[in-house]
Amino acid sequence: MIIARDIPPACSPDLELSAEEQDGQKVIKHCRRGTYLRVGPHESFLLEQLDGQQTYESIAARFRKRFADDISLEEIGTFVSLARQEGLLEKRRAGRAKSRPSQAGAGQTLRRMVRAARAQSLLYFRVKLVNPDRLLSWLEPRTRFLFSTPLALLAMVGGLAALVATWVNRGELLETVSSQFGLRAIALYWVTTILVTILHEFGHGLACKKYGGEVREMGALWIFFTPCLYCNVSDAWMFAGRWRRLLVSLAGTYVDLLVWMVSVALWRFAVPDSALHSLAWVLVTGCGVRLAFNLNPLLRLDGYYALADFLQQPNLRLRARERMMVHVRWLFWGGPRPQPEKDHWLLLGYGVLSWVFSVGLLGLLSFQLSAWLGQFMGVAGVVAAGGFFVLVTRSLNHGLLGGDFWTMLTKRWLRLVLFGGLLGGAMFLPVPDQAGGVFVIKPHVRWEVCAPVPGFLRAVHTAEGQTVEANSLVATIEIPELANQISRKQAEIAEVNAELRRLTTGARAEEIAEQRARIERSKAWRDLGRTSLEKAEAAFQQELETLDFRIEQARAELDYRAATRGQAEQLHARGGLAEQQLMAQKRLELEATAELRVAESQRKTREAEGVMSSQTELARREKELADEEARLTLLLAGSRTEDIEAEQARLRRLEEEMRILREHESLQQIGCPVAGTAVTPRLRDQIGQYFDRGKAILVVEGLDQLEADVAVPEQQAQALAVGQPVRLKPRLWPHHTLDGTVLRISPAVNALTPGAASQVTVHCTVDDPDGLLRSGMTGYGRVSLGKMRLGQWIYFRSMRLLRTEFWW
Repeated sequence: MIIARDIPPACSPDLELSAEEQDGQKVIKHCRRGTYLRVGPHESFLLEQLDGQQTYESIAARFRKRFADDISLEEIGTFVSLARQEGLLEKRRAGRAKSRPSQAGAGQTLRRMVRAARAQSLLYFRVKLVNPDRLLSWLEPRTRFLFSTPLALLAMVGGLAALVATWVNRGELLETVSSQFGLRAIALYWVTTILVTILHEFGHGLACKKYGGEVREMGALWIFFTPCLYCNVSDAWMFAGRWRRLLVSLAGTYVDLLVWMVSVALWRFAVPDSALHSLAWVLVTGCGVRLAFNLNPLLRLDGYYALADFLQQPNLRLRARERMMVHVRWLFWGGPRPQPEKDHWLLLGYGVLSWVFSVGLLGLLSFQLSAWLGQFMGVAGVVAAGGFFVLVTRSLNHGLLGGDFWTMLTKRWLRLVLFGGLLGGAMFLPVPDQAGGVFVIKPHVRWEVCAPVPGFLRAVHTAEGQTVEANSLVATIEIPELANQISRKQAEIAEVNAELRRLTTGARAEEIAEQRARIERSKAWRDLGRTSLEKAEAAFQQELETLDFRIEQARAELDYRAATRGQAEQLHARGGLAEQQLMAQKRLELEATAELRVAESQRKTREAEGVMSSQTELARREKELADEEARLTLLLAGSRTEDIEAEQARLRRLEEEMRILREHESLQQIGCPVAGTAVTPRLRDQIGQYFDRGKAILVVEGLDQLEADVAVPEQQAQALAVGQPVRLKPRLWPHHTLDGTVLRISPAVNALTPGAASQVTVHCTVDDPDGLLRSGMTGYGRVSLGKMRLGQWIYFRSMRLLRTEFWW
């Protein structure tokens, strides 16, 4: 029981109250715990009166005077009890001077961190790492210019200019993302993201310090499976007015804007493919994505806290979610009707939007996970993805069922039947069925103008983007040595024609007469040779007789010299002849012997030679006579049929070669048989290059009529048919939707890499009245397959997640 003269306990000296806001509310800060509590004007007034000196009666009197409203002592006692539970009052000190010191400080700290982590959601939890207050106190005076009004205005103008520059050059940006994305880019993204995130969080902290707040907590944050950093600037609730709190909430995004603005400038002005250009490109894409996420008020990031500060709605997400759950239980399960509350529609609308966004994002993630796990694990993979979805959405759906749902199942039969009937009837509602995939724009007419013969390109009669008429001249190619080859071939044909005429005409009478005269002369020349042979034989006999006489004479001389030598030897033996005279006789005998041998040798040589030269000459003349007679016989017989046919075949071969050369000469002028637009870039640069036969010189496409090839997954291709409507969304024009019609369906499934889903190509006509499309553009297209029941749609979509092996 409350006694009027009792003195309630005083407020804790660790409390600090903020200035009063327009609606009379204040924020209570517990300096030692680092917690904040928002109270109304009545609660804040009562808390200020708890000074340890006033009684319950005096506090009630002052309350009546302040608010012109009555308050009982029991109500004040209830408030004191609640304040004691929240730790807002001084604790009564026991007989012990101090509490026992901790016996395991590090272990208890670790256990507190584990308990705090368990108390948080799997989608959102944070861990304190450092106390940056001293560092921020040192940095704040040195970085105060960042939050000056001129720089803020300059950042707004520069950010708008950077946004325009990025939008104008979005094609180049997307092309760079597709061409340079890889492990190196991912590593650079991680490094730059960490550095920019640190700058982002320091921006929050410096802004809070600028307006006199304290920042005693900075750590790691895990939100929607994404690691982040955070800076606790809850002390901004102590600021008077909401605009300072709003600026503190947007300070990190403001720093990101400054970094992104400078990065865009560097990206546009730096030399392409340089290190500075690559770094700027990473910052442009990374900071751009960060800005989009941070400004999203449906995520618990800067956009959410800025919205909560602007609306002056603390714990907006939690209160809105609870408000939505109360309405769900009331509408669906028959729970108690929600009590009227201030800002009812604001809380309900934000609660629905945030719940739909969170569940939809997690559902999409789980669906992709089920498709990936289903390829490897079948039904188990789908079940695992479903369990993952239930686990991560458990906190989001907290309070969705409650006891009202089970009450409806057991007692409210009419509502249960009505709810089940509505759910069953919804399964028969017609819903559109679609099949989609990436598309590529291709022209209806495409022609590659190739070199018909190998040669050098000498002239091009069109350029990129120019219109080409059907059967018009587009290029000229030059074949080396073609003119010389044609001249040589003409001379060979003339020579063969002359020889063929000679063979078919035969020999003339003059030629035959001349040949006969040659034969008569050859006969006379042969007879003369015979006469010469006879004379030579007679002379040969005379020479033999002369040589025989010389031999006899030499032999007689030798006999004489032999007899003389014998007599000389006898005289010498008797001493009647000198030695010198004997030697002289012997020498004369030797000379006679040599003379005999020479004569015999001459006779043998002459006998061996005989009349051979005259016989050889006669044989040669007889041969010449036979040749002339044979030639006369050929002249009289005429040309052979085989020779004429051989020359005729040679003539045909030369004429065919000549025809090919003339054809090559005509093919030097290259035309295009179809009408269209030349799309090959830098045609003039190819002049003088050598082209092999069949190599493309330029490409002509009919851009007045385009087609889209949509790659539809094999599992969605069972209901495709010609004539079905198609809607296309180009990547270059994401805000434009083009209509088309299925023209034909590829009869074969594209064979892709192992492990990837096969695809069916659907060829579609495209309606492009504004001329937005270009050949080679890509995007995403959807083919309308008609309508089916919602139950059928859910069934077929679910069955697509199961592997084919499951049905065996």
